[in-house]
Amino acid sequence: MTVFMKGWRDEPDKVMYEGATLSIREHNGYNDSDFYATVWDDEKGVISIEYATTRAYTYDNWAKVDATDEVREKARRWQHDRVYELELEEQRERNVEESHQPMKGRMVRVVKGRKVPIGTTGEVFWFGEGTWGPRVGFHDADGETFWTAASNVEVIDPDQYLASEGTINERAAERAARSVRNLRW
Repeated sequence: MTVFMKGWRDEPDKVMYEGATLSIREHNGYNDSDFYATVWDDEKGVISIEYATTRAYTYDNWAKVDATDEVREKARRWQHDRVYELELEEQRERNVEESHQPMKGRMVRVVKGRKVPIGTTGEVFWFGEGTWGPRVGFHDADGETFWTAASNVEVIDPDQYLASEGTINERAAERAARSVRNLRW
């Protein structure tokens, strides 16, 4: 038996998720405790259900971990696919953000500020933390050195610094595989 829930009054007892319980846990609140089972549902995937609580009489309810190897593999695959999709989206967003960062070796243009003329372009040779936030040092075409806040410059043609789709997929797959390795079921 996996999850057993005693019927209330005229309701029949329920045995649910037989052979599909992956783990059980307890959540302790200030005054009460709730008991949850993580189970495999063929329609929804991995879900968590509350099978007992100390807020009401549920002392006859119980759950037991009894997932079969086949169910565990389905759950791992489902978890991997879910994490992969989330990671893929996050990696794509991070890739765009990073391509706009003024890092060493990138060409930048000054777009605001008062000490360096707006429109000045050059190659970043230093990027670091200043007293009031991130700063950049860059050389223009004549070799003159300029220092300014990183927020005062923009990367010229940031698309050239985007990682390839293959690299993004590899990063997402690696993080998804790591998340599945750490599962206890």
